[in-house]
Formats: sequence, structure tokens, C-alpha cells
Amino acid sequence: MPRGSGRLLRDAGLAPGSKIGLLLFNCSEYYETFLAALKMRMVPFNINFRYVGAELAYLLENADCEALVYHSSLGDVVREVVPGLPLVKLAVEVDDGGGGWRRRMRTRHWSRRPRQHRACHASRTTIT
Repeated sequence: MPRGSGRLLRDAGLAPGSKIGLLLFNCSEYYETFLAALKMRMVPFNINFRYVGAELAYLLENADCEALVYHSSLGDVVREVVPGLPLVKLAVEVDDGGGGWRRRMRTRHWSRRPRQHRACHASRTTIT
């Protein structure tokens, strides 16, 4: 399945080195997205599901996050924060309930201004 997830990320315009936030509970979609990102040479990072609006916005902005995969039960805070973030190109909502992976993925694309590169070119993102 990581091939399908990787294709979704690539089709959204993400490239090697793009950072992908995983705002997911412990589930198979977490590992699938994580492996797909690694396979596509992107940088996945975990996000604590307890973060609220301002904390999540700060984290996503400072991590230069370009894509976010989140559970639908956390959708309220994501919909509050993501429209104000210029770098986020893709948000993928994963249903917390049953059903197959393909039926559970719903994407949102936001058009944003061009990416501003920072002086630091770290290949890893560690946020605690």
C-alpha cells in the first residue's frame, strides 16, 4: 500500500525533502504513510494529537510542513489552522472508523504562495 500513498503525495506536487506531518493515532495508516514518505525520500514527522490551534500552527510553520495526514476526529483543529499556513499544499483526512484505506482517504488541496527557503538545510526534523 505505500505505493498508493506515495503516488498521492507525488501527485500533490511534493518532492524529495518535503516534510509531512502525521497527526494520527496508532494505526496502520500511520505506518503506511510513514513508509511511503521514506520511499519517496520525504521527511515524515509525528505530531502529538493533544496539540491545539496555536501549538499546531507553530509546529507546522516552523517544521516547513508541506503535507499533513490527520484523523477525522482531529479535523476541527486542522481546519482551524491549515488555511493560515502558506506552505501546506495537501491535507489528507483519515477516517477513524472502519473501511478500507482508499475509501477512508479524503484530500484537500490548498493553493499557496511560493515556498520561502530558509538558510538551514537539515535533512531531519525532530520536534518534541
